[in-house]
Amino acid sequence: MIPFNDLKSLFRRHRAEYRQAVERVMASGIYLLGSELAAFEKEFAEYLGVKFAVGVGSGTDALTLAIRGLGLGKNDEVIVPANAYPTAFGVAAAGVNLRLCDVDEDTLNVSAKTLE
Repeated sequence: MIPFNDLKSLFRRHRAEYRQAVERVMASGIYLLGSELAAFEKEFAEYLGVKFAVGVGSGTDALTLAIRGLGLGKNDEVIVPANAYPTAFGVAAAGVNLRLCDVDEDTLNVSAKTLE
């Protein structure tokens, strides 16, 4: 079996780099925004081949900003599977109408049938 995501191996491989980064941030005393985030955003945008990337504090924040970026508002509806409740927080924070739907009992995913 091939592991899906071997975080131990990645940590061992990049341990020194991770520690240096943490020490730079801790020594600067700037834990939000700052030069480390700006450098990450620049490097990540280059990696993706886009002009800009924005680092946020959580997936919830990312989802909220993405929905707002689409221009959705209080008159719009976003359907979220009921088993993905953390997603609901980001959707609700965006100010749209949150609609929860059941999931298919075999796949635990949304399907055309469950959307009905």
